[in-house]
Amino acid sequence: MFAVSGVLSSFPAFVFRLGARRSGNALPVIAVVLCLVGCRAPEPPLPSTPPDPQPEPVVAEPVVAEPEVPQSAEASDADSVSDGVASLGAPLVEFQPQGLAPLYQGFMTDPAAIAVLRSHLAGRLAAPSVVLRVVWDPRDLTATITLKMPEVEPRFTALADAVAAGQVLDMDEVQPLFAAVGAYRADLGGRFDLRILSFDVRLAWSDAGSGSYCTLGGVLNDPQGTKLSPCFECLDAGNEVLRMCRTEEQWPSTLSGPQRGREMLSSALRSSL
Repeated sequence: MFAVSGVLSSFPAFVFRLGARRSGNALPVIAVVLCLVGCRAPEPPLPSTPPDPQPEPVVAEPVVAEPEVPQSAEASDADSVSDGVASLGAPLVEFQPQGLAPLYQGFMTDPAAIAVLRSHLAGRLAAPSVVLRVVWDPRDLTATITLKMPEVEPRFTALADAVAAGQVLDMDEVQPLFAAVGAYRADLGGRFDLRILSFDVRLAWSDAGSGSYCTLGGVLNDPQGTKLSPCFECLDAGNEVLRMCRTEEQWPSTLSGPQRGREMLSSALRSSL
């Protein structure tokens, strides 16, 4: 800065003297002087330390505490439902799976679904327990839900007598039991897997003394499972299926079919007591 100011302070006198001597060459001299002054290399700037980068602000997200659910809530609810059903005189259910995957075994033994079944069975049977058998057949990819009646159940004695005598069968004792299995299936299909609605439902009776085993199923396209099949089926010792079907369009009705089949059905329906 001192050198530049010195040149600038002597600049008018220097120009004047040159102009006095050679007035015709004053402009080139002025140009040279301005170039010397203006083209002087600038002094390098002092190094400066860049400021530390400021950290980006961190916005804290609100933490919402999840409500605490007692681990025993579901179990206690199921127990309370079971206790309530038991107070209605509902039989216990013995579950017998065959060929079912563990996932479906869990579905079928769901406490709420079992409570539905038991509530529909309340007051319908004298026996203290029934067998619920669910079978998956991998050969034809079908499943069957069977409620097997106890051999000591006395409520089908009148039906057994009607079969043996060739009389009209009143299905008042049978219809509510079949509807109970249908309600159980509908509950499972609605809450877990709609494919469960395609499982066949049936009732079964057996007599160990005579070797009789007979079933009564439902009809197709009945998701609620309330419509009875027109035919009983009995399986003889040679695994031959004997069919005894109603003679009327609806129940009540008499049966037609082989005599051997009607004898087996009568034995299966009759209590072993």
